[in-house]
Amino acid sequence: MELAGKSDSFDFELEIMTQFPDFYQAHPFLVKKLCKRDDISMLYKMLDNKIEDHVKLVELYKNLLD
Repeated sequence: MELAGKSDSFDFELEIMTQFPDFYQAHPFLVKKLCKRDDISMLYKMLDNKIEDHVKLVELYKNLLD
């Protein structure tokens, strides 16, 4: 987007909102963090927790099947 003359985080956000409205509505926090180029380390932590929860659900499901 910088090549298209967009350098402001608000311009980035508007562009994503225009191009991908469904994604923007589903994940506004993520879009804002990425557009502002903020630290996203907490997003990695959230993803790790989701993966751990998924693994626990799979294990529980397997145990229920046995």
